[in-house]
Amino acid sequence: MPPVSSRRRRPRIELRVQVLGFLFLCGIGAVVTKLWWVQVARGPAFSISMGSHSNVRVRLPSVRGEIRDRNGVVLVQNRASYEVDFYLQTMVDANTKRLKDLGQKPPKISYLGRKNGMPHQVEEDNIVDVVNTAVMPKLQELGLARDYNSESLQN
Repeated sequence: MPPVSSRRRRPRIELRVQVLGFLFLCGIGAVVTKLWWVQVARGPAFSISMGSHSNVRVRLPSVRGEIRDRNGVVLVQNRASYEVDFYLQTMVDANTKRLKDLGQKPPKISYLGRKNGMPHQVEEDNIVDVVNTAVMPKLQELGLARDYNSESLQN
């Protein structure tokens, strides 16, 4: 017959393991619930606010004037310099949404590609057409349009 103390100890250990298991499951449940809340319930609000991160306002410093030599010849003058960066996938998505709102189909390009090592007909958004219709007119209005290599853009 085992000692009396070991009979009392065994149920208490099992109870502790069960309580710890329950607390562990509650913790996992809380983490999963918070992840669902942030990613699913509040996801659309976060995606809308992320759209505003692509617009950056830049304060232009004041003009400092020209630097001339003693004979009045201009050595240094101020000149505005601009750089435009854009994310192609964001532009394609915005153009697709705009055209769908107008009831039009977005431009597509079809080519023969490979899928799982087999030839497969692939259809993608026509990035060159999106840049030509959505970006270049705006850049031309600002006088910032430059030639670009549409073949490398498509690749």
